[in-house]
Amino acid sequence: SVDGRTPDATTRDVLVGTKSPVVTYSGTDNFSEFNDYITYETSTDDANYTDRSLIRSIKLANLTEGVNFVYVRGHDFANNLSLDPNQGAPQAHARMIVDTLPPTTSIVSAPATYINTQQATVAYTGADAGSGVQDYLLQLDTQPSLAPTTATSSSFNGLAEGVHTIAVNARDRLLHVDPLGMKALFTVDLT
Repeated sequence: SVDGRTPDATTRDVLVGTKSPVVTYSGTDNFSEFNDYITYETSTDDANYTDRSLIRSIKLANLTEGVNFVYVRGHDFANNLSLDPNQGAPQAHARMIVDTLPPTTSIVSAPATYINTQQATVAYTGADAGSGVQDYLLQLDTQPSLAPTTATSSSFNGLAEGVHTIAVNARDRLLHVDPLGMKALFTVDLT
């Protein structure tokens, strides 16, 4: 029989926490008995394609922080070139967002240095140029950390008299935590 169909290819977005990820790929063909004979070429960020090979993975090196593209073309046993069904292009590609850096945290508003109430509210924000901020980790004084929250402000009630610290650390989508974070330091004085 004659094979006139191209092998399938797909496209997706991938978050990676390293500049040297291993990318695996595979293809299918309408003549499934030939799936093991699909050869592949790869390229990153519009560089020249590698030589065709039966190998189904590649270790990339020295990707830049931010968005990188990995392209894969498959050739079936009849030498048909793969098409990405989403793009109509003769390749599949992954948009790889390389994020090896932690986010940063800022406190937008905090209690005054001295307050005469047992309630305090802190507002905060985070920034992450790679994968984006996922949530925030908060801790009051030396108590265990609170559950992660996506809220950008938190209130604490029933505070005892004395000095208090609210620590805030942004966390990105790859679970990198701001190692410095920010702290709001204040004193509750009810007298």
